[in-house]
Amino acid sequence: MSEYRVFDIHLRRYKNKSLVVPLYSPINLSNLTVDYMVSNLGMKPVAFVGARVAHPLVYSHGGRAIHPYTIYFSPEHSLLALKVAAKLSFQESLEEFPRLVDALLEWGEVVELRRVIAVDYAPPIEGGKVYFVTEDYLAEELAQLGLEPYDGVFSSEAAYLLSECMRRRIDGVLLIVESEAYRVLSGLLSRLAAGPVDRETIGKVLSAIRFDVDAVSRALSAIGRITGVTFDLESLQALSKSFEEACRKSLELLARGRASGLFV
Repeated sequence: MSEYRVFDIHLRRYKNKSLVVPLYSPINLSNLTVDYMVSNLGMKPVAFVGARVAHPLVYSHGGRAIHPYTIYFSPEHSLLALKVAAKLSFQESLEEFPRLVDALLEWGEVVELRRVIAVDYAPPIEGGKVYFVTEDYLAEELAQLGLEPYDGVFSSEAAYLLSECMRRRIDGVLLIVESEAYRVLSGLLSRLAAGPVDRETIGKVLSAIRFDVDAVSRALSAIGRITGVTFDLESLQALSKSFEEACRKSLELLARGRASGLFV
């Protein structure tokens, strides 16, 4: 293993930087949220997370090679976003996420990253809310921004992320966004856990799940409150086709018990 390493010095000149990280989602809503951010702000790729293992896929769009874990940046907003192209199962995500976090935060310390914001979606508890989990000294600040403190146990990958942020001079924030699409999905996941589900049932669930524009809008609004960035939300509905196609692929993979495919 080479002792040479590359350290970025370009990003250190930008202050108050935030990195948005999507968490695992069987219907890809977190990834589509990041996709919208990247497109809406015209963010450009500045780095990627490398792994010392042979990755089974390299993605191409318009002839351009895309690394499965690419970091995009908007210098006007000091905002970074991790765009994940690899489709992992929940179990694979749990195994891969700690290694990904370790690499991200080691790099984050070098470029003087201020905060990491993890985005997750969940079935509604009360409806229409965005909950947060963060360090003790940040809780009052986030509550004053109109976000709801989360009470209870959570088993998200973000538990590892928040713990690792506490060990560094990087603020860690988990946003849990209530989504009606996840209420429909939860019923299917319960049936899948009980045994095989036929394609007709999968089709009915797909027809019932709609792109949750309100939930994504709330997620982007919450990110905006924390970072000071304003997003144009008028074209969100255009993501509905990508969402439905991603749902179809993901749910079919879940039903077959496979863990391959692409985020769309």
